[in-house]
Amino acid sequence: MRAIHYLIDCQGKTLPSPFQALRQALANDLAEHALVAHAVDRLGYVHVQDWPRGLAIFYRRPVTNPVTLAGVIYLLAELPDKRVVFSVADRHIRCLLCRDRAQAIGRLAQEMRDLEAALWQPDRTVPDVDVPARSMPLLGKRNTT
Repeated sequence: MRAIHYLIDCQGKTLPSPFQALRQALANDLAEHALVAHAVDRLGYVHVQDWPRGLAIFYRRPVTNPVTLAGVIYLLAELPDKRVVFSVADRHIRCLLCRDRAQAIGRLAQEMRDLEAALWQPDRTVPDVDVPARSMPLLGKRNTT
């Protein structure tokens, strides 16, 4: 039996295979595997494969946003309860196995929190400014009489 493929875009929408809308948006006649690779690597989409014995979820952490992962949670809620294997590309490829849908959703929620925290961290390329601790002269109250 063949896998059923889904792509979740940056707005959390689920695109079922054969991904005609994405094909038209890119105005390119790529093969399906090349189209999926481009969407995951360059556009930050999440690729979900629904196999008879489980789900495989692929994404690149640096380009995926929390809204996309929320779309994956909604897709998981609609699909039957199965094992889930995550393949997450960061600097290295990490693989995680979840025994059921609840554990996978918990993992995605944690990943969403991590991504949101990374968005709020200050840029480390800007050096920290050391403000000298000088006492500022206190302004006295003006006498208005």
